[in-house]
Amino acid sequence: MGIDKSWMSLRNRACNEYEKGIDIFLDFAFKRLGNVKRIRCPCAKCYNVRFKSRTEVRYDLFRNGIIQSYTKWHHHGELSDESSESDAEDVNIPIDQGSRNMETMLEDLFGHVANSSNTNTSDGETYDASKKENFTMRAAIFWTINDFPAYANLSGWSTKGSLACPCCNKDTVSMRLKYGKKFCYMGHRRFLSHDHKWRNEKKTFDGTKENRLAPKTLSGDEVLQQLSQMKQVIFGKVNKKRKHGKSKDNLNARKDLMAMGLRKELHLIPIQGKEIDIQNSVQTIGNSKPYKMPSAFYTLSKDERQSFCQFLMDLKLPDGFSSNISRCVNKHEGKLQNLKSHDIHCLLHRHLPLGIRGLLRKDISNTLIEFSAYFRELCSKSLRMSDLERLENSIALTLCKLERIFPPTFFDIMVHLSIHLATEAKIAGPVQYRWMYPFERYLRTLKSYVRNKARPEGSIAEGIIAQECVTFCSKYLHDVETRLNRVGRNYEGDLTQKSSSLAIFSQCGLPLGNSKTEQLAISDWNRATMCVLQNCEEVSPYVREHIKEIESKYDSDVELRHKEQFLGWFQAKIAEMFDNQDKTVSQELLHLARGPDKRVDKYTGYLINGFRFHTKEHEKYLKTQNSGVFVRGDDGLSNKEYYGLVLDIIELQYQGSKKIALFKCHWWDVYNCGRGYKEDENGFFLVNVDRELATNTTDPYILASQAQQVYYAKDIRDPKWLVVVKTQPRDLYDVPTIERSSNDQEESTSTPIQENENIGDFYRIDGDKDHDDLCTVELARANVEEIVFDLSELNINVETNEEDLLNCNDDDNDSFENKT
Repeated sequence: MGIDKSWMSLRNRACNEYEKGIDIFLDFAFKRLGNVKRIRCPCAKCYNVRFKSRTEVRYDLFRNGIIQSYTKWHHHGELSDESSESDAEDVNIPIDQGSRNMETMLEDLFGHVANSSNTNTSDGETYDASKKENFTMRAAIFWTINDFPAYANLSGWSTKGSLACPCCNKDTVSMRLKYGKKFCYMGHRRFLSHDHKWRNEKKTFDGTKENRLAPKTLSGDEVLQQLSQMKQVIFGKVNKKRKHGKSKDNLNARKDLMAMGLRKELHLIPIQGKEIDIQNSVQTIGNSKPYKMPSAFYTLSKDERQSFCQFLMDLKLPDGFSSNISRCVNKHEGKLQNLKSHDIHCLLHRHLPLGIRGLLRKDISNTLIEFSAYFRELCSKSLRMSDLERLENSIALTLCKLERIFPPTFFDIMVHLSIHLATEAKIAGPVQYRWMYPFERYLRTLKSYVRNKARPEGSIAEGIIAQECVTFCSKYLHDVETRLNRVGRNYEGDLTQKSSSLAIFSQCGLPLGNSKTEQLAISDWNRATMCVLQNCEEVSPYVREHIKEIESKYDSDVELRHKEQFLGWFQAKIAEMFDNQDKTVSQELLHLARGPDKRVDKYTGYLINGFRFHTKEHEKYLKTQNSGVFVRGDDGLSNKEYYGLVLDIIELQYQGSKKIALFKCHWWDVYNCGRGYKEDENGFFLVNVDRELATNTTDPYILASQAQQVYYAKDIRDPKWLVVVKTQPRDLYDVPTIERSSNDQEESTSTPIQENENIGDFYRIDGDKDHDDLCTVELARANVEEIVFDLSELNINVETNEEDLLNCNDDDNDSFENKT
């Protein structure tokens, strides 16, 4: 029979029945605790959070009463009820009740530890089922990974309003736009050097001079001092109405420009012939006549938007580089839709710099490319302090350039925060070790464990336990592929399995797909064999010896005679030395001199150097591009880079079961600058598909181990030119293992950080000519149709006068000031 609980609802806590109920309850609670003398106090004040002794719990229950909605203690001695009715009632309980309140979540997770600051307690007794004893458990939050809006939930610093930037703190420069109904965060000229010429410019910025210094970075003690002034920090976020369909350049943005007296060319213009009385207020006549909004100089026309969309639709990327961006393109409407977070990441870092070239004015496109390069370099796999210091200086200039281009509505808090990211990386390290992608992928795994949506926590717990059991058992399984020993997607084999006295025979590599045996023509066989011998280090002395013999007999055509005669000469030379039992000639060197079998195995794919290569014909109908290849030549000191496409993948068979993989490639001309290749002002390297290398027919082969992967993107201005973008294997991290001394520090900082892409140095700390001349350039585009609208249709209350709309303030108006 269960314990009587009627005493819990009695209002008179001085009666004998209430006292008897408390004693029976406490006797049962302490009966099985052994040496433990404290339990969670269930009074209405402690709320099952604080641990107290029996005397303290009894006193609190008399003083404060017990929790009426008592759920912490499920059973008080009665038999468990497993009826379906209780289960049905539990199903109706909202599973996310209180899940948006951080304090409630901390209480559920850590119990009384969450309120340790209020109770002066940092630990609690917890029962260990394995040892069957209690122990003291301590809990604390060391760090969290969250997006910026959730930062306010944990820190207590509001990420909205006039002081939304936690780094700038009280020195945040913000302004609420009268018509845009939002805060904008500009004033990035503060971060420039104190003598920078842009500090005194007013016309192309916000109409004021900038004499303020950059905000001071607060120390931990200063932040703690600010926090100590707060009476109580309330965690959790309040549900607020979300605004959908926001635009950065709309009618309100133009009205804000007019109110600030900036950029006269972009102000609203009444359509001629429709004016009634220029002295009447816009409140009277503005709602009954049409206006036109000039297209800004950063606005893309419909054809330009479709060109950019077509560029994304034609873009093919290497396997595993990113998702298929073409599925998010709506070319007819000129829109991008259904983008995921990683799609936006790749769009900003990779695709936008390639596609925006030629669509906008040079100063605008260069600034956007510079902004993209900042994030791309910041997300590098390895960073150096010198690079981060350079990025800190460059982003201030970049944001100032953006202020000269886009309206104030563009500069929300997310744009402003970019100026602090380099400083944050100096403290926290590379972004790859602390961004959200691994955790988001793991959350997807946890969601897959949920089968009973009424009990998601239990489903996830059971799924994790099952996964841990399988993982534990897999450690005792040999010669079985598990998640612990599973190789990567582009694993090309173990070098130790191909040991040989010749390095040429010890190269890794794994062919893909079924092989197709074919017999090479004599000319192709000679070229392939010569390619192998030229790249074998052990053959180099014989090459020099043969060249000297030819030079002693002939005065001209030495190189041509060497290529024609070396194969036969080398085979005879090695065979003679081997017959004479020369110890410098091994059995494998003899096999190499005799040459491969004329029958070769051809493949459509190959894994090497961490890359996945495919032939051009194989990927003809695929959405990926894995045929791009480049090698560094050995022609003297220049180390010229050669770019091409993989046409064939062949595997040569030598005696002794030795194999060597070769790529037959189509090479583009990299010798004629301007006709075969070019490099633009942004550092993009382009090749002309109509110009091929003269040695394509005589020297098309390379060793598979020499191949590095690139991908090509069509130049949006001229489709016959391709932009070359280099890549690196996704699992390769350039983490330095050797400490640099002060002598070689300067040399090491010039090494590329991440993917060694051919993106030039965009950061012109002193400004550039295009932006210095911005004030002399037309700010409106005449070749883009204006937007015409009727104010009455938009239901907008215009409070300024018609005279103010037509006669804006002078360019040197100093009346406007930032509100901080």
